[in-house]
Amino acid sequence: MTDDQTKLQVEYWTKRLDHTIQHTHSSTRLIYLVDGALLTFIYFLIRNSGSDPTAIGVAALPVLYLAFLNYLHACFISVQNKWYQDIVCRLETILNQNIINRKKKRFPLWIPHSSRGIFQIIHYSSGFILRLIPLTQVALDV
Repeated sequence: MTDDQTKLQVEYWTKRLDHTIQHTHSSTRLIYLVDGALLTFIYFLIRNSGSDPTAIGVAALPVLYLAFLNYLHACFISVQNKWYQDIVCRLETILNQNIINRKKKRFPLWIPHSSRGIFQIIHYSSGFILRLIPLTQVALDV
């Protein structure tokens, strides 16, 4: 492979890497915006209607939607992480060198081994907790 071809491939994969990172950041800002908007809606709905069971039941629907969105966002982060790793491996192959130091770090088993792993757990757990809120309300109404 010539130097020009190598340069073109590096530029291409670097741009793909940048797009992958931008998509992750954009989706994160969007999910926080949606979370905030829906939680604000729920707050005002319940505040204005008091403890009316119908209003609380209606408020449960956006909570379920938030749980679903947070789960999907965690899945998206997982997919983006795989793409990121694949692009870095391609760049390393083209450049014939290691870009990332992949030495195993010693973490306790209960600590995720990457920031993306931690981010995924945050979203999976928030989706799980948001899912429990309407179920708790239904249980209390019975």
